[in-house]
Amino acid sequence: MKNYATLTVALALAFVATGVQALDVEGSGSVGVGAGTGSTIGIDADASASASSSAKASGNSASSDANMEVAGNGGAGMEVNVGPISISRVDVDGDTEMQVTVTSASSVNTNADLSAYASGVVKADGNVSNVKLTETAVSLGYKQRAKLFGFIPVFVRTTATVKANGETAVSYPWYAFLAAKDKVSVESNVKAATSATVAANADANAKFSAATQARLLEQIHAAMKSSLQASLAAEASASVQ
Repeated sequence: MKNYATLTVALALAFVATGVQALDVEGSGSVGVGAGTGSTIGIDADASASASSSAKASGNSASSDANMEVAGNGGAGMEVNVGPISISRVDVDGDTEMQVTVTSASSVNTNADLSAYASGVVKADGNVSNVKLTETAVSLGYKQRAKLFGFIPVFVRTTATVKANGETAVSYPWYAFLAAKDKVSVESNVKAATSATVAANADANAKFSAATQARLLEQIHAAMKSSLQASLAAEASASVQ
C-alpha cells in the first residue's frame, strides 16, 4: 500500500512537471489544453454548434459541421471539413420555425454558413427538391418540363451535378424514358453557368471549399430555374399559336 501511494504521488508530480496547466471546458463549446509553452491545441465547437443550429432550423440531415482548429503562438488556424450536407424538401417544409440566416452565396465562408445557405435555397424555391454538397461534387434536384409519351406535359425531378474534376451531368428519374425531355439543353445551361467557377478551382487539389460549393449551388440553381422558365415560355407560346 505504501509503495502504491508513493507511485501515485510520483505520477502526479510528473504530470505537473510536463507544464500542463489547465483543461478548460467553456460555455462556447471549446475544449482546450493549455501548455507551459504557450501553444494551444483545441477542438473548436463553435462552428459546429452554429451549423447544428442551422441544421435543426432547416431540419436537414447535414453531417458537415465539425471543424478542427490547431493553433500555435502565431494564431494560425486550419479548418477541416467533415462530411456532406444533404437537405431535402421534406426537411425544410417540416420545420415551421426555420429562419434563413445566410441568403447570399458570397457570405459563405464556413460549413455552418454553407448549411444555412443551402437550407435557404431549398426553402425559398418550391421547385428545388434537394441539395447535396461535398468537397468533390455539388448536386441540385430541380423540376423540369417533359412530355410524357411525347405529348402530355409533366414535371419531372432532374438532378444536375457538377464535380471538382470538371464533369457536369444531368440525370432524370428512371421512368423518364417514357417522356420527351431536353436534357442536352439543360446540361449545356448548367455547364455554361458553372464553367468559370470550376476552372478557377482546377489547381485546388480537385476539392471545393465551402465558399466554392455555395457559388456553384447558386449558379446551378440559376441555370436550372432558367431552363424551366424557358421550357414553360416555349410551351405557352406554342399553345397560343
